[in-house]
Amino acid sequence: MALYDADATAEWVFDGMAETHRGISEISAAADELATLWRSRALTVHKQVESATADTIVLSWTGGFGGRDSQIGVEIWTLADGLVVGHRMYGHLDVRASDQLAARLRLAATSPRIATAIARHRMRRRIRRAIRGPESPR
Repeated sequence: MALYDADATAEWVFDGMAETHRGISEISAAADELATLWRSRALTVHKQVESATADTIVLSWTGGFGGRDSQIGVEIWTLADGLVVGHRMYGHLDVRASDQLAARLRLAATSPRIATAIARHRMRRRIRRAIRGPESPR
């Protein structure tokens, strides 16, 4: 926590659950909680620097618990005078291909209107393709 400014803010969103922590003591307690979970569940993460300037670092990451590789995320670190003043982390903990039933059911449960709109769009596209036949190469 020595790298954090005393008034730093951490905003973390995992699968739609948002937390905001202000100040070193709140951030430290939340980070300890996460680290305990990560260790107990054998989390492995591979991070990549996407962009870095004097005041901002953007990382992407993939990984998972217990040897799985189903998680993705992005972190944005904001710096001032060499200290972290902001840390935003967005994670998706169980990413699946859009053609998997579990992924579709989760979308339907959390965003039924979006799931219905996507299903309608895909059905229209299939019908149009069936009527037109296979498209000729250009």
